[in-house]
Amino acid sequence: MNQLGLVGRLVRSPEVRDGEGKRSFSWVTLAITRGFKNASGEYETDFIDVMLFDNVAENTAKHCRKGDIISVRGRLRSRIIDKDGEKRYVLEVIGERVTFISHVHRQDDVHLHQEEDEEESFSESKEESMKIEMKNC
Repeated sequence: MNQLGLVGRLVRSPEVRDGEGKRSFSWVTLAITRGFKNASGEYETDFIDVMLFDNVAENTAKHCRKGDIISVRGRLRSRIIDKDGEKRYVLEVIGERVTFISHVHRQDDVHLHQEEDEEESFSESKEESMKIEMKNC
């Protein structure tokens, strides 16, 4: 079975990009502190790149910023990359599900919540119209 779970802090704010064939994607880097101390008595941190696609990438970029703690469930993907005639085997982490655990309190959170309040009435009417459409199916 090819599954993994990671919990860590975002090293930078996610950005969504358009890929080939209408798929959007985002690379995020998680800083994950090891659960044990090294010989010097210090905790070390691993930096792991994770590729997110489509809605997972878009929602993560929309709701998360640098420093936020997230959980990623996903899988490993192996590929062969031909770079300058030299073949290299690469393992990539593909995030299939992201859970938002906590976020760093930021100055722009107040502004963000004000925008959400303004959009709330719009989203309620949109949700109501979606319910009507679902009933008609």
